This record gives sequence, structure tokens and C-alpha cells, in this order.
Amino acid sequence: MNQFILNAKSFFSLLLALLFFSQAFSQNNYSGLLNKELTPELGKEQVIGSLLERLLYGGSFSGSVTTVKVLDDQEQSLTVAVNFVGYKEGFVHVFVTDENLNTLPAFPSQKAAITNDAKEVDIKLQFDRKAYPENQPFTVPMLVVLVSKNDKGTHGVRSVFKLNKKFVNPISPENIILPVNLTPVGSAASLPAVLPGNNNVLILPTRNVYDVIKNKQTYLYKVDTAAAKTAKPATSTSSATAQPVMIRRDAMLAERATVLNPDLRTISVLHIPTGTQPTPPSVNKDPQGPDDKPLSFWGDFIYSDVDFESQNKITSVSLNIYPDKNPNSGIFYYLPIAYDIKYDKERGYSFNMDYGTSRTDGSENRVRMSGTLTSGISLYEVQFIRNLMDAYRLQNPGLKLEKPLPLPISETPVITLGDELKNFGITNVNINNASSITDPIEFSWATDGTTAAELENLLRANSGIIGRMKIKPQGTTLPTQEIPVRIRLIDENTFGRFGMTPTDFRTKNWRNETPFPVRLKYVHYMIIDKNRDGKESPIIYSWDLANKEVPSKNQVKFNIAAIPQWLDNYKGKQARIWLEYSVVDTCAPCNENVFKKIVSSTTRPQLSDVVFRLIPFFDEYKVSYLDIEIKSLQGDPSGRSEVNFPAIHITKDSSDYVAGKIYVPSGTNPAFDYRVTVVTKDGTEMKSAWISRNSLSVPFGSFQLKELFPSFNR
Repeated sequence: MNQFILNAKSFFSLLLALLFFSQAFSQNNYSGLLNKELTPELGKEQVIGSLLERLLYGGSFSGSVTTVKVLDDQEQSLTVAVNFVGYKEGFVHVFVTDENLNTLPAFPSQKAAITNDAKEVDIKLQFDRKAYPENQPFTVPMLVVLVSKNDKGTHGVRSVFKLNKKFVNPISPENIILPVNLTPVGSAASLPAVLPGNNNVLILPTRNVYDVIKNKQTYLYKVDTAAAKTAKPATSTSSATAQPVMIRRDAMLAERATVLNPDLRTISVLHIPTGTQPTPPSVNKDPQGPDDKPLSFWGDFIYSDVDFESQNKITSVSLNIYPDKNPNSGIFYYLPIAYDIKYDKERGYSFNMDYGTSRTDGSENRVRMSGTLTSGISLYEVQFIRNLMDAYRLQNPGLKLEKPLPLPISETPVITLGDELKNFGITNVNINNASSITDPIEFSWATDGTTAAELENLLRANSGIIGRMKIKPQGTTLPTQEIPVRIRLIDENTFGRFGMTPTDFRTKNWRNETPFPVRLKYVHYMIIDKNRDGKESPIIYSWDLANKEVPSKNQVKFNIAAIPQWLDNYKGKQARIWLEYSVVDTCAPCNENVFKKIVSSTTRPQLSDVVFRLIPFFDEYKVSYLDIEIKSLQGDPSGRSEVNFPAIHITKDSSDYVAGKIYVPSGTNPAFDYRVTVVTKDGTEMKSAWISRNSLSVPFGSFQLKELFPSFNR
């Protein structure tokens, strides 16, 4: 069995790597320079300057730059391959100038060291965006290559090339404003522009939220109120009269829930009697701790025209609350639905993977993974519970529901990880002394570099690290509560609820403060009004936002005219307004930027592209297409299993293609094997042997074609 688990784990890691590495590669050709060789500028001044430099500084330092080829032609950057002969040491410096060879300071000079047997270096140039106005294109005339003995580039052998590269400083994401129209959903379309009179009744949603959610995979439970009405009062030590209710799982809220919490398949609870109970003249109002019989805000209570996927699309607070054992205290206690990684728009994720520094004894580093969990219960969420409490109290005037408090805990919570992660050897998680369920909870664990790399792959693939937190309530017979813990980086639960006040919604643009694009689904307005039975209930009106995709940092201007203004403060109570959204998880550059910030390392292998650069030869040799495969131990972040990457299918030359991404350990060279299959236009198929390569860049033209397949020499 253990052998099976290990094999399954290795297969899963390999599958994640293949999925991640198989992303398509694309190049921009903004100026039309892609794959072109730059023309040398042989003006008199440049030739004399170069000759003088050779005489003054050349000596035995001899060689020449043969070609400069454009590898990438982007709006904001330029990447070139500088080919040379003769130089065995020194540095290649590249910078751009105006027509008079005056260096453009907005483009910092870039350099690359010359190593033994090297014939080419790749250099990328980018400009300082603060130096140019936004959304205005400009042209850079010249490119200069300086080869020198030292890394300062103060003198050496200079070559000048005509560039005429177009650049543009695009509009900053922060300055882009997207208009978003609102389409009313269901009964929202019937809302009048002017507040109706006392004799008019609003058209209300007809669907109860719980009736929709109960048949979905939702990590929630609902008190069986019908059974509770006829049940006898239960003692604190017996639940024989309680009615079990099936719990359903929500894959987003509690992945692997059957593994995390199998004991929560059923729950035995009783509803608090809803009849009017007279209060004695003198009563003790001192709190005695939470009762073990929860009260539910589910049932025939919250109404909406939108089919919510789960409770946490509405609130981060569990809609099952626990009244105090002293019913006269007016206190009730709440719990979060789950704990997620804390995210702050200014500081980013409260999560770090520290691979440490190299060890002199050669032993493997211990990697420390740490972060902060949050319940998502803000004042905004507490106010939501207060609103529900007000409505519920009107429906049940005999209940004293006055003050919401977080469930008190008697000891530091305990975090355990799922059974899958136990196979990685992580069984203990250190956490701080949390005094409240609403406090941020700091956690950490240590593992080896191999395991850390595998966990990093889980996070990159957004499978996440899932666990549970055990909370022991204070001063009560209430059993230990288990709440899901999720470490996921591309998740709306991590970024939290986008709540707004009516004033902000109407007067300010909304900004996407996450590092990923989001799709806006709905804007929800919740008010308190009489339901179809004449009882005060939370009513949710919704407007469809058509899944409008909003890139990171972009702003949104809502068409607020679609929502009547009187709804903002209906019956003197401010409406609860929030956006329902989903996170776009296909933005690879966004993911890379996130990991650059959360990973600290001088020893972690660097993820690098293996690039095949095809020189024109298809037409000359009547090639129809190539298939290129690579394999490497460096495809596995742990370096233990050889990864065979999917073949890339190439139907045209004069382009660059990424065949895969490999992890290159610090201080070592890339190492992979590649194999080429060529098919000619007459259908002839030829396959090469595996060829070893120690460079991330692989040129492939007629020379390599004839070397691998001698039949092309005829």
C-alpha cells in the first residue's frame, strides 16, 4: 500500500509538471524586427572610433562581432543575440543611442560575460517607464555593442548597428477604466425608480437561498426545524432526540472534505423554541458560554433570484450560530466557514517559502514555509450577522438576540494537513497562541527542499494545500469544532469579499486589487423587507455583470443608473452591497510574479525555458514539419525523476519555440536531451537519436539538419 501511495504521489507531481510546462509560447513582433539581423552602421565616425579603440585597448584582446539578431520584439523591450568570433574572455555590453550616438539614459546598459567556447550571448533591453509619457510610441535609432575586458564597459571594441526599433509606453493598468453595465436579474427588473408608497409592495425573489444550496456540494449544515418543534429538550450529555441532517461538501470550500472531516457527515442538533417566553422580573444576564444547540439562519429566511453556489458567496460567517446557555444574556456566538491565507492589497500574500542559503557541509537545506491564516470575519461580516439577527428577532420576538461574539476558545487551535500531504512527511504545523477565532493565525513548518518543490508545484497548479483546524470551545459542552484550512493563491476566498458602501459604489470606481484578472459575475444588494408570508427577511436583489474580465489593477466604472438610489438605505437601514466574482487562473505571468515575491532562495533551482531557434531552411529542404521532444532530470524540481516533455509541433521556421521548462540548480548548467523528427513534403519521416545539450538556447538550421540526417547532404 505504501508503495502504491509513493507511486501515486510521483505520478501526480509529474502530471502537474507536464501541465505547467506545456504552456504555449508566443512572441511579439511589434516593430517587425523579429528574427531579423541588424544592419551594421559603417559611417566614417564609427569606423574611426572602433579602430582607435582597437589600437588603444585591443592588444591581444581581439575578435569581432559578426551578427546581431532580434530574438524578441516587444512593445516595451528588445532581446538580441550577439554573435562573435575570436573573443575568449571579457564582457559584451549593449546599449541604445540616438542618431548622434548619444546614449539614451532611459535604457540602462546591459552586459553578459563571455565564457570559454561561447559564440553568442543573449541580452534584453528595457526602458524606464517613468521616462516616457504613457500611450505615446517612440523610435530608437541605433544599437551599440561594446566588447571589453572589464565589466564596467568604459572602453573596448565598439560596433554600431541600425535599429529603428519602435517602442510604446502603454497606459498603466492603474489608469485603465473599464465601463460595466448592470443587467437586473429576476425581480430586480421590477424595482421602481422612485421609492414606492406605503400601500405598494415590492416584487420579491421567490426562491429561498437554502432551497437552492442544499442540493449542491456545500460545506454547510442546516438545523432541522420541523423535527425540532416536536422533539423533547435534550440534555448536554445526550442527543438521542435530535434529528440527523446530511452534510454536503463544496469542492471550493472544503476540498477532500471526506478525508478532512469524515465525522461531520451527520450532525445532531435541536432548534431553540421560537415561542414567546416571558422574562422573570429579576434575571441573571451573565453569559455562561455557548450552548450546544445551534440556531440556524437558514430555512425559510434569505431570498434571492441568483443560485448561489455556496454559503461563502454570501458571507464568511457560518449561518448556524450558538446562543449563550443563559438565554437572558442576549449573546450569541459565531464561527467562520474556513481559514484562508491572508492577502493584503499593499503587502500581498502573508505566505513565504524560504529555501535558505547554501550549506558548506553539503547537506540538504531545510525549507521553512510560513504564513498567516485569516477567517475573513471583518466588521463588514459581523454587521451582516447583525442584520440577519434583527430580521430573525422580528420573526421570533421571544428570542433575545442582541450581541454577536466570536466563539470563545479554551486553548490554542491545532492545524493538521490532509492525508495526501502526510505522504510528504509533514505531520506537524506550528502555530501561534491564538486567543480568538477572529485573530490572524500564524503558522509554519519545515521540510526538505525536494518536498518544498513538490508543494510549490501544488500551489502553482492551484490544487493548494488543504487541512483542518480543530477549535476547542471554552466553558461549554459544545464538542471540538473542525474548520477547513486552505492555502491557495488563486482563489476568491483568499482575496475575500469585495464589499462596498452605497456611497462608494455610486461615487467611486472599483479597482481590482488582486494580482490576477477577475471575472465579475454579479453585484448584490441585500435589504430587510417582508417576505411572501409577511415576515421580515433578508432580501437579495442582483444585477448581472456578464462575467466582465478585469485585469489586475484596472478600474471599473459601474453603470449605477440601473439601480434605484432609494434602495441604498431602504427603511433607514444601509444596504449590504458586494460583488460576486471568480479569479482567472490561466494568467501564467501573474503566477510567476506572485512566486517571485513569496519565494526566498539562493539555493532553489531556477525555472528556465529551453528555446529552439529555427533558422530558415524549410523551403530549401522541402520540410513539412518538425517534432521536437526533450527529456531531463531537471524537469522534476527534486531532480529525482526524468521528465519526458510533450513534443512540440513546428510547421514553420524563422521563429523561436519553447520545448519545455526545466529547473536549473544554482551553480550548475542546464542538462537535457532532445530528439528531432522531420517530415518532408513527400511524406518521408526521419527520427534522430537523442542529443545531449547543456545550453538553454538551441539553434537549428540547415547545418544541424544535415548533421542529424546525412541524407540531406545529397
